Amino acid sequence: MNNQDIIDKFFEQVRNAFTWLGGETTKMAKATDKAQFDVDAAFTLQLVFLFLLLFGSACWAASIASARRHNPLPHFLLGFFLPWIYPLVILFTMDIEGERERRKKMQQAAQEKAEAEEQRKRDIAINSQNASGDAAPAAAEEEPTEGVDQARFRKLARNPDGSLAGPWDVVFNNIQVHVVYIIEALPQVVHVACLDEKGAVVQMRIPYAKIDFWNEAERTEADTAAIAARGVTAHNE
Repeated sequence: MNNQDIIDKFFEQVRNAFTWLGGETTKMAKATDKAQFDVDAAFTLQLVFLFLLLFGSACWAASIASARRHNPLPHFLLGFFLPWIYPLVILFTMDIEGERERRKKMQQAAQEKAEAEEQRKRDIAINSQNASGDAAPAAAEEEPTEGVDQARFRKLARNPDGSLAGPWDVVFNNIQVHVVYIIEALPQVVHVACLDEKGAVVQMRIPYAKIDFWNEAERTEADTAAIAARGVTAHNE
């Protein structure tokens, strides 16, 4: 049984209670008239007013509970026996049913995402250190004055078979670019070729000190075409 069925059944019971109460009131009125009892009208009105206050409080509490996906019946009873105080309390304190668990799951997912991002950054740092360590001996043999970053990117620019390597997703100075291939590793900057929004090849120089992220990307058709064009140009030169 879902929440809507519970709410419909509850209000059906309320209607039945009103019907029974009306019938009993009619019976009592007839019996009183037949017995010629004197009825205190003021006292009767006070009783009716008190009942309406209690019943109104109960209905308010039940409506708050049902609107927030809770079973209204227990809250109807509490609202009846704790008139107006209980509805006011739950009006400001009752959460939507399941909302707390949903928030907890969202916070847990955000925390896991943050932890994964931190782990990814640590992996990048470790890989960068390893690459620098591999490039340093080769740089020392070829050019004793060559910097670590220059040697690293000179090695990164080519595949083991001598062909152009790439592409990479790069972030430097809070700018994200798609580097297709490395043109030349210079002492302070790396000279690269990128694709702009129209797919045209543009060149730029990225300072080593400004690089925040450098990770291998999946090669697209545009990347392949740009690398092939670079190979033809280099061969003609």
